[in-house]
Amino acid sequence: MRRAFGRPYSNRELESFLKAAVRGGAKRIDLFFMTGLPKQDYASVLETVVYCRHLLEHYGGKKTLSPFISPLAPFLDPGSMAFEQPVRFGYRLLFRTLEEHRQALEGPSWKYFLNYETRWMTRDEIVYSTYEGGRRLNAVKGELGIIPSALAAAIDERIRRAVEVMKKIDAIVDTMAGAEQEEALRKLGTHVREMEKSIVCDKRELEWPTHFFRMNFLKILRTIIFPRRPNILRAS
Repeated sequence: MRRAFGRPYSNRELESFLKAAVRGGAKRIDLFFMTGLPKQDYASVLETVVYCRHLLEHYGGKKTLSPFISPLAPFLDPGSMAFEQPVRFGYRLLFRTLEEHRQALEGPSWKYFLNYETRWMTRDEIVYSTYEGGRRLNAVKGELGIIPSALAAAIDERIRRAVEVMKKIDAIVDTMAGAEQEEALRKLGTHVREMEKSIVCDKRELEWPTHFFRMNFLKILRTIIFPRRPNILRAS
């Protein structure tokens, strides 16, 4: 799967690096596993969580290792090889032009921002496998003591609510149109804003133990999943 996306290293090589890093005294190693990749289906996303458990059990001592699951979002990058040659990489583009992407960013949830599906997963499957993979990984972290059990329970509840809101949005989009749809989405607005806060980890998991600089990975991840809608004036 990695090789299909230009990352030609094996799990054995990854674990060799982790072993060397831990032995060398690394205090923090973040691993980001993505959803929406070539040759990846719903089941393989969940298998990633099983592999994350293996990594945490072997290299997660002293909370050194922090794995995460996040989507390839909001776009398959325009200008990238996968965007320019989608069939070769197993993608189906949903938008191509700048205007199509701008309109997508006005959608009611991050699912509607995604500009692609794959041969192996629909847009729905990419979204819901991300939530389910994140939920299961969160449970593993809680079980192994990587994060406090109370925090794991709170994250699980936030993910559950986010999935509920996503399904409500889908129902509105599928069954309503025009002013009726806009009004229903407006009434759901507060819950949508809460969903945007409910990414699949807690912000403290993304804080690095350093006194010299700080990178706000929570904001970076949130910007990827929930980019601000551009303030673009339309030509009259």
